[in-house]
Amino acid sequence: MIMVLGFWLLHAAQVEIIADQFEVDQQKHVSLFQGNVSILKEQDILKAKKVTVHTDASNRPLSYVAEGNVTFSITAQGSDTYNGSAQKMIFDPNANTYTLYTNVKVTQKADGHTITGDAVFIDVASGTTKVLGRPKEPIRIIFDLGPQ
Repeated sequence: MIMVLGFWLLHAAQVEIIADQFEVDQQKHVSLFQGNVSILKEQDILKAKKVTVHTDASNRPLSYVAEGNVTFSITAQGSDTYNGSAQKMIFDPNANTYTLYTNVKVTQKADGHTITGDAVFIDVASGTTKVLGRPKEPIRIIFDLGPQ
């Protein structure tokens, strides 16, 4: 369901980042965007209170860490849209993995499939997803089976 999320950060023609504040530490290879952060690529959007981008010595991204009321809407190559939210999302573009934490919800718009949990681990390359429930609350996956 959510295996296409990494596509937009890996194959971006142009990425626009909007924030109230920007800091960069070139020695540590860290860029910090804070306050009403929006990352836009074509029709895709990621919003958070804070986004930290870690890069290598050649300024290639190693990880994106979005924190604080994270929301996203991403359209896959097949034109299906995925909407979601969490308190924290980590994207590793080299491993093509996502880790979402705290009150995670991801919905596939076309068929209404929804995953909720406290932590979601997505490995796009292997096509695997692992979902952990909240304390005293199991994970929830909702499938819309259509008309009976």
